[in-house]
Amino acid sequence: MQIAREEKNLRPEDIAYEIRLTPSQVLALDEDDYSKMPEETYVRGYLRNYARLVGVPENDILMAFARLIRTKDTTPTPVSMPAESETNRKSRLVWLIAVASIVAVIVLSAVWVLEPYDEPPLVESSSGSPVVDGKPGFEGVPVGTSTLNLDKPPVDPALNVLPVSPAIKTKTETRAPEKSEIAVPVESANIAQTIKTNSTSNDQNNTGGGVLLINYSKDSWTDVRDANGRKLLYRTVKAGEKIALAGELPISLFFGFAQGVNVKFNGKAIDIPAHTRGVFARFTVGEAVNQ
Repeated sequence: MQIAREEKNLRPEDIAYEIRLTPSQVLALDEDDYSKMPEETYVRGYLRNYARLVGVPENDILMAFARLIRTKDTTPTPVSMPAESETNRKSRLVWLIAVASIVAVIVLSAVWVLEPYDEPPLVESSSGSPVVDGKPGFEGVPVGTSTLNLDKPPVDPALNVLPVSPAIKTKTETRAPEKSEIAVPVESANIAQTIKTNSTSNDQNNTGGGVLLINYSKDSWTDVRDANGRKLLYRTVKAGEKIALAGELPISLFFGFAQGVNVKFNGKAIDIPAHTRGVFARFTVGEAVNQ
């Protein structure tokens, strides 16, 4: 219709005046731009009047308009996704960093608790007792045995061994201070009586010595070390075990499951809950012995 209008020397203003539109709307009709036009019914009326003014068959114009409308209706409209705002991206990043930090803390804590320390291999000494780091180890006093063999006790002054009471009857001569102690069979009743009557008084009077009695109602990883860092007990102890330990004070203790442990130091019960953090307990006994 634009060509027909120009052939008749008609301006957009002339057509706009006749069909009651603005010049910009007339130009939109010329360019088939109906985005700013009213409803389709009104557009058909405008095209019919425009065609009459410029001498173009109305039906041809209306059919062309109908084809154009059908083509636009069948063309899929791209779906625009809402752009993620900068605030949302920052919030998501902060959230991910926080979650990653929490997971890292949990994993490191689990590794620290569950992974055992590197323990040097145990080597049998000539006396048959285990040796750790070149020094004889000591782990507990067995209770309820018929005989007690004391073969070459450790000479390290850092380890305070329970003294044998004079009440114990031996079949050998008293050993000299420089010589190794010879294994002697003794009565279990005498041993029990000696430990009960002399362990507390002798170890408390001995400079830097102390006796621990640990009862286990649950399995617990245990790390007990004396003042020199010697490992008196370093393993997972099973429920039901009772262990007595002696060593140079102060003695440090760590339990992986504090709720399953009962500790006495020189006959006095230790308040385990006061030293418990979560399921762990770490504390030191005998720090004031030499004061």
